[in-house]
Amino acid sequence: MIKTKFLLILFLLIPYILFSNTAAIDSLKNQLNIVKGKEKVEVLNELAKAYLNESPQKTIEYANQALNLSQKIDYVEGEIQALKLLGGGYYYLSYYDKALEYYQKSIENLEEIGDERKIASTYNSIGIIYDELADFSKALEYYLMSLEINERIGYKKGIATSLNNIGLVYWNLGNYDKTLDYYLQSLKIFEELENKKHIAHLLNNIGIVYKSLNDQDKALDYYLRSLKIKEQLGDEKGIANSLGNIGIIYKNKKNYDESLKYYLKALKMTEEIGDKWGTANSLNNIGNLYIKLQKYDKATLYLEKGLKLAKEIKAKTNISNSYFFFYELFSAKEKHKKALEYYILYTNVNDSIFSEESSDKIAEMQTKYETEQKEKENELLKKDLEIAELYKLRSVFLLFASILVLAIVMIFLILRIRIDHRLRIVNKDLAISKENTEQIRKQLALINSMLRHDLANNFIVIKTALQIYNEEKDEKMLTEADIKCDNGLELINSMRELEFSHGDDTFLKPINLKQLVDKLSKEFSGMSIQLNGNCKVRADEAFESVIHNIIENAKLHGKAKKITITFEEYTDFTEIKIHNDGEQIPLEIHERIFEKQFSYGEAGHTGMGLFLVRQNINRYGGSIYVEDNDKPGVTFVINLKKV
Repeated sequence: MIKTKFLLILFLLIPYILFSNTAAIDSLKNQLNIVKGKEKVEVLNELAKAYLNESPQKTIEYANQALNLSQKIDYVEGEIQALKLLGGGYYYLSYYDKALEYYQKSIENLEEIGDERKIASTYNSIGIIYDELADFSKALEYYLMSLEINERIGYKKGIATSLNNIGLVYWNLGNYDKTLDYYLQSLKIFEELENKKHIAHLLNNIGIVYKSLNDQDKALDYYLRSLKIKEQLGDEKGIANSLGNIGIIYKNKKNYDESLKYYLKALKMTEEIGDKWGTANSLNNIGNLYIKLQKYDKATLYLEKGLKLAKEIKAKTNISNSYFFFYELFSAKEKHKKALEYYILYTNVNDSIFSEESSDKIAEMQTKYETEQKEKENELLKKDLEIAELYKLRSVFLLFASILVLAIVMIFLILRIRIDHRLRIVNKDLAISKENTEQIRKQLALINSMLRHDLANNFIVIKTALQIYNEEKDEKMLTEADIKCDNGLELINSMRELEFSHGDDTFLKPINLKQLVDKLSKEFSGMSIQLNGNCKVRADEAFESVIHNIIENAKLHGKAKKITITFEEYTDFTEIKIHNDGEQIPLEIHERIFEKQFSYGEAGHTGMGLFLVRQNINRYGGSIYVEDNDKPGVTFVINLKKV
């Protein structure tokens, strides 16, 4: 089931967003005729702010005038404000490259004058853009930078904003417990500040979490509470967001007429305010709904428009959703080969969004942040203890005079040693816990990647084989599907055993290479697979996936017909060579084929197979590479520890 991302308003331009009315705008326009210099810059910037929600294009127009005048009269504060507003205007129109350009220029000027509050706000704005581009590790990086500044200067509103945005990153990653934790921390602060605008956003975001947890009624309650506040404030972009989210709930409840009503309202509003991300999202949702209603021509029309717009603004999440909905559309129309094409496109984009590398970066940043927080707590503990001991020392010194100074110092030192010892134990335990947690996380990430990659391939083959059987009654296709089902079940069982291992050398066991090759030979019945002799190596259940991926790559990408496996045992390790008679791999990419998402040639897919192969071989304490030679075909060389 796909997670459809709806636009979450992330408090962009916190110090700048103003809710305007016609009278205020008219008043500002009248002032333009009578003010000059810095005052005129201020009025132009105020006009740009006033138009931000209603007409981002006008925001850009007035902010450009303010920028030009500020630079002409050397008014730095006015220039900074204009740059930030230009970034906001282009963001609202989904011109993300331009928005990032102006935000970065704004930060350069802010750093010169040392305005940390505005720097933190701009970091949040940049994070929002990376979030909509589905670069979640980059988004989290900027959110944490913003949070660090806001905590240091004690700016509660900024802290709450950063907490909300960090929660969004974890929502995108499917970690709903962590998401709710950050959202509720943020909501508490905004309720203390009685900030209705941001309370509305938090209610909306919490509703999205409950929707993801399949609690539709609770989600709808939060959406409606959020919508009511946004309507009071006149927040058009926020209203459109809530309307779309309410439409999702009615779709999930199978009340399609009511869902379509809300989707169309959201589409109209996003088009009126020039919100391309929101428009692409609404088009996708309407197209998906028409699939449910079996109105396939209308579904095609909306999905094509949505995909075109999503590609235009480079919004990966929307592109991924479009591909998945096209897969559902062609499946419903029983055009199975076309459906398969879109499913592969969806898988490729989704893999690029939720890559292991991105998850590693996010985990690393989160661990760093938590460690820094713990270090701050330790420093405070040390200072408190030092102060307490100093007061004790002073009191005793005054009571007992110089004769007891030495004893007091000794007591102080003993206490200090104990405190330092306790802190060392705490920090050591934290380090061990962090190391164990990181090892387990990497183990589970690898298992998840292997399951997604290998099971997805099995399911695609099964589905295609069954479809071809239905069309051509070729019973060989049933046999092929049955083999892939068995493979999938065996993989799940193997991964279950791997999940409970510690991922270290103590859990490796002897693997019989001949038994493994005989088993795989039955699956690759159209190929000749030969093993000369037999040997055992130290590995685990995932080693079958390693050999399977190497053979499958030879078959699919190299068009190989024959596989020859040889080995040679040395003192401490065994060298296994897997040679195929397929097309050669160019020398310059021998090392790159093991990189994440690298693909080569027309048959290249996700680039995950050989990446996972090397991950597992490294986990066994071994190595793998492509042999450099001029012989026909390709030879993979694996070195593993002997049993």
